[in-house]
Amino acid sequence: MENLDKIPTVGGRIKYIREAKGYMQIGVAMGAGISQKALSKIELDQTNPSIYRIYRIAESLGVDVYTLIPKERWNSAYSVSGIFGHVLIRVLKWTRKRNTNRR
Repeated sequence: MENLDKIPTVGGRIKYIREAKGYMQIGVAMGAGISQKALSKIELDQTNPSIYRIYRIAESLGVDVYTLIPKERWNSAYSVSGIFGHVLIRVLKWTRKRNTNRR
């Protein structure tokens, strides 16, 4: 996935990683809790997904959420203020880990 830095959009990165791993759209979409049509629109950059949706897609793909967001957008993308998205991702990871440990 060395070519990932050349892909400037979240949707493009999702599609690139999905295809590189040989995953079908429907499987990734189901794992993320969204429809295949929604994932298709995201991959085609027809819609901007929320940070929560990006997080769920990253989990479904088995990659870190920051892999899907281009570095130049880390501080401003998908948030009210840059730090909000970063904090939200950390809270989501913590919550997921906590719920997993309880089982």
